[in-house]
Amino acid sequence: MKVEIYGLNHQGMGIGRINNKIIFVEHALIGEIVEVKIIKEYKKYMVGEVVKIIKSSSYRCNNHCKYYLECGGCNIGILNYNKQLEFKKSKVIDIFKKYGNIKVNPDIVGSSSNGYRNKITLHVYEGKLGYYKKNSNDIVKIDKCVICDDKINYIISIIEKKLDLNNVTKIVIRASSIESMVVFYGEVDISKVIMYLSFVTSVYINDKLVIGKDKIIFKLDNYKFSVSKDSFFQVNSKQAEKLYKQVLEYANLNKDDKVLDLYCGTGTIGIYLANHCKEVLGIELNPSCVEDARGNAISNNIENINFVCDSSSIINKLDIDVDVVVVDPPRSGLDSVTIDTLNNSKINRIIYVSCNPMTLIRDINLLSDNYELKDIKLFDMFAFDYHIEILMVLERKIL
Repeated sequence: MKVEIYGLNHQGMGIGRINNKIIFVEHALIGEIVEVKIIKEYKKYMVGEVVKIIKSSSYRCNNHCKYYLECGGCNIGILNYNKQLEFKKSKVIDIFKKYGNIKVNPDIVGSSSNGYRNKITLHVYEGKLGYYKKNSNDIVKIDKCVICDDKINYIISIIEKKLDLNNVTKIVIRASSIESMVVFYGEVDISKVIMYLSFVTSVYINDKLVIGKDKIIFKLDNYKFSVSKDSFFQVNSKQAEKLYKQVLEYANLNKDDKVLDLYCGTGTIGIYLANHCKEVLGIELNPSCVEDARGNAISNNIENINFVCDSSSIINKLDIDVDVVVVDPPRSGLDSVTIDTLNNSKINRIIYVSCNPMTLIRDINLLSDNYELKDIKLFDMFAFDYHIEILMVLERKIL
């Protein structure tokens, strides 16, 4: 069945019509004519897959990765990189207009396309190491991931050649510019791990440290950040530097300002801001992150910052007299209590970091009686993936 693709949905799937009914087609681009197979049909739309490309887009890129058609990762990898950026910008513009009636035209900061990831999670089944297939728990066996740091790919090659993975379920690998970490989940021969991975800075088997030290160091600008195995850290270090510099610019701090850093992770943003204000309070739910953040403040000689692990209600700390709030919440966005407290506060400026434009625009709408959007910028943290990191600054309205 032939379909002409006239658009892309927010997940990068081609949009066409069959008998006036919408069909979403994976691996199809705008302007292409494709022969499709319908794999799912619902009341209002269908889902299909490409059987044959009859007319190809000039923006199609077929040499990104040999696992692309199977792997569930790089879902817009067939689109050349400049068009990926256009797609992501257009998606944000569309969501803001459709769901918030807000017109934006944000700049987007691109990244180097390959080798950017400093962390991956690989799954193992019956000794086969790889990623999950699209919409499946089946494994796509890989020997190299082109979007990963070279050190990660070298570690993958050693693990595949030298270790028996039949009793392993998952492997997490991190690599900074100077150090690396591997975490095995399940059972693996410790003696062989020690023999073949002695060059790795930190190796765990489940929660047991078997090689090296318990954290590894990432360098961003002039700062060093120690990261534990369970702590969050941005997967694209170079883009993180650009993002944090823009956070500092948006914050527009003076030496008397107090900053509240919600969902502060390992303290990266707060530490970037601390030398430009009076004090910073970081609040985080993850105890491992808080431990790392406190250590990072010490190692970077930052004395005007404090970190709190709040496992019940982050928002309890918002009654503190602060001038600027930075929020970098999970994909679910801000909870209703946080929104209400921000609306009822006297906080002048909110810096919002988000990887989910849908929950972001929801939160903007809920804050709109008291705050207005002053600026927005996009950062491509995830080349070849449809996700985009959004940074914006809101300022309290003068009523």
